[in-house]
Amino acid sequence: MLLVFAGKRVGLALLNYLLTRPEPIGHVVAASAADESILHLCRKHNIACTTFERLDIAVLRTVTDRYEWLLDLWSPHILSSEILSLAGHRANLHPGLVPHARGADSTAWCIRKSLPTGVSILEMTEAIDAGGVYAQRQVQAPFPTSGKELHVRLQDELIALFQEVWPRMLTGEIEPQPQGAGGSYHRRKDTNADRRQKADVVMTLGEAVRWMLAHDFHPGTTAELEQDGERFRLQLTVTKIP
Repeated sequence: MLLVFAGKRVGLALLNYLLTRPEPIGHVVAASAADESILHLCRKHNIACTTFERLDIAVLRTVTDRYEWLLDLWSPHILSSEILSLAGHRANLHPGLVPHARGADSTAWCIRKSLPTGVSILEMTEAIDAGGVYAQRQVQAPFPTSGKELHVRLQDELIALFQEVWPRMLTGEIEPQPQGAGGSYHRRKDTNADRRQKADVVMTLGEAVRWMLAHDFHPGTTAELEQDGERFRLQLTVTKIP
């Protein structure tokens, strides 16, 4: 019996995949009311579903006392220890090659710091992105790749990786292995602080280019420059010269 937390395009794609398999889905928790496609899919297949803001743990327990698996498929919410305790096994998707770029906004930090880039399926623990690794895949991010371009690519890689390894995770053939030492961890406030720079900040040309590419999620967000009390949004266009 599966308990699935799902959001956006990745969650929808993998929920569709799980519906092709024999494992019963006991309950789906959509990341928000905006995930209408996920909610519609659940209703179509008569699967109990709710949104995270309306989550009632008591309702989840009416399905079963203990789910075999809790799968976090691109839901942005931090799950409490009470929710984690509902399942015997727990896994989530992370758009980073842990231990590098753990935490928030991994895509941006991989570009910003030239970190090894890839995707990971992790064992969920109370500590964010600290659990063992079920599977990883390195992904090349050739220059010049913007944050938005890389983010979409990593989502596609996570969908493909989960479909590849899930059957072996389910049977126990693949078990979580400890993460390597070192790495890095970032919070959203770190990303926002780095994204907005004052005009007198000194960077090398390479650093400035990576900074603008890393934060380029146009039209959502871009790097910002503050000059004389005014803020300017920056978007870099890089064209290879033949």
